Amino acid sequence: MERISDIAPGVEVSQAPLEVYPMNASTLLEADEWQFIPQDEYSVIQSMEESAKEFGGYEGSIAKNGVQTGSNDVFLLDTETIERYNIEEEVVFPTVGGRDSTRWYTTKQDKYILYLTGEEALDEIPNTKQYLEDNRDELESRYCVKQGKKWFQLARHRPGLFDQKKVITPDICYYNNFFVDSEVCFYALNSTYVMFADNLQEEYLVGILNSDAVQFYMRRTAPQYGNDYLRYVTSYLEEIPIPDPDDADESLVETVLEKTKELKRISKRYQEAKSIVASPELVFEQENIERSSLSFAGYIKSMDISGEDAEISTNIDGTTVRLNVQDTIKFTNEDVAEGFATLIKILEIKTSRELEQLEVPSSKEELFGILEAFEVAKKRTEEDIETAIELEEELNKAVFELYCFNEEHQNLISERIDKPENPLEAKVR
Repeated sequence: MERISDIAPGVEVSQAPLEVYPMNASTLLEADEWQFIPQDEYSVIQSMEESAKEFGGYEGSIAKNGVQTGSNDVFLLDTETIERYNIEEEVVFPTVGGRDSTRWYTTKQDKYILYLTGEEALDEIPNTKQYLEDNRDELESRYCVKQGKKWFQLARHRPGLFDQKKVITPDICYYNNFFVDSEVCFYALNSTYVMFADNLQEEYLVGILNSDAVQFYMRRTAPQYGNDYLRYVTSYLEEIPIPDPDDADESLVETVLEKTKELKRISKRYQEAKSIVASPELVFEQENIERSSLSFAGYIKSMDISGEDAEISTNIDGTTVRLNVQDTIKFTNEDVAEGFATLIKILEIKTSRELEQLEVPSSKEELFGILEAFEVAKKRTEEDIETAIELEEELNKAVFELYCFNEEHQNLISERIDKPENPLEAKVR
C-alpha cells in the first residue's frame, strides 16, 4: 500500500487493487500458459468439465486445420479460370477459408481448390498440367518445394479429412462460429479447423459448440489474438467439454439436434436473402425476368433524355419521373412511375448514362415482381434474425441442462456472455 502511495501521490487507496483467483497447483505446473478466472466463473467452468467429456476424449475425434497451398494465387480458382483451361473436374473442389465461414450455415462460393497430392500423373490431366506449367515459376519458388515437395503439389493436403460430414470453424474469430458441412462439399483451407468424432452427430456437436455455454468457456480459456479475437486451434478445441449424448437425457439431445437443424435452415435462407439485398440485380436471374432496353419496355410511354451524363435525383410527378433538370421518363400510370423510381434507387443507378445502359424488366408485371422479391428478401433478413435469436434461446436452455448448471450458473453466463447481436453473422478476422 505504501508503494502504491509513492507511485500515485495524492490518490487515496484503502485496499490493494488485487483479485484472487483459484488455481490448481498441478495445472499451473503443466500448463503452457496460465488462465486467471474469477471464483464464480471458475465454478461454471468446473461444472462443465465435471459433467462432460473433452472433445478429444471421444473415439475417432479429429480437430485439424485444413489444406495449406503455399500459393493461394495458383491453387485457388474461380469458375472463369476453370472453364478457360477446362481443368479436369476430378482435381477441383469447392473450398472455404476462415473469412468465408458463417455461423450455422456457409454458402458455397465461386471459390475452388486445385487439390493435388503429388501422386497424380499429370499426363492424365493434360488441361490441369497446362495450367500448372503456366504458373510453374510461382509454384517452384514455394518453400515446401525447396523442402522436397513436388513442384505441382499442395504444401499440405490432409488426406481423409474432407470426404465425410464434418464441422468447420474459422481459426480466428470473435464469437463461436461453427457450421456443419452436411453436403460433404468443402475442402477447407488452413485458416479453418475441421472437427468430427465417431459417435457424435455433427448437428449435435455444432449445437453445443455454438451455445452460450461454450462461448463463455472459450472466452475464458482460449488464447486471444489482437482486439480480443479468439484462436480456435487443435489443443483448445480438443479440450472443450462436450456432454456425452449417450449418457444424457434423450429429449435434451433431440432438442439440440432439432434447433441446430432449424438454425441451419434459417441461416441458409438468411444468407440467400442477404445476398439479394446486397446485390439486387440477382433478382433478375433468380426470378427469370425478361429484360429489355428502356426504349422497348412496355410500360414506358415516352422519354426525354438529353444524352448528357447527368446525376440522377428522382422526383415523381404523376405518371412522370423527373431524373434531373433536363431528363424525364413518362409511364403508363402512376403506380408504374413510382415502381420504376424505386427500382432506380434499389439498383443504385447514379447517372442518366448508367440508366440508358440498363436492361430493365420488359413488362410492368415483371417490374412489380422484381420490387416484391426485393422487399420480401429485405423483410426476411429482419425476421430471420429474430427467429434465430428465439431458436438459440431454446437451444441454450437445453444445453444448460446438459451441463447440469444450477440457476446461479445460468444467470452468471447470461449476464456475462459476450455473444453476437445477430446470431446469423460472423465476426471473423
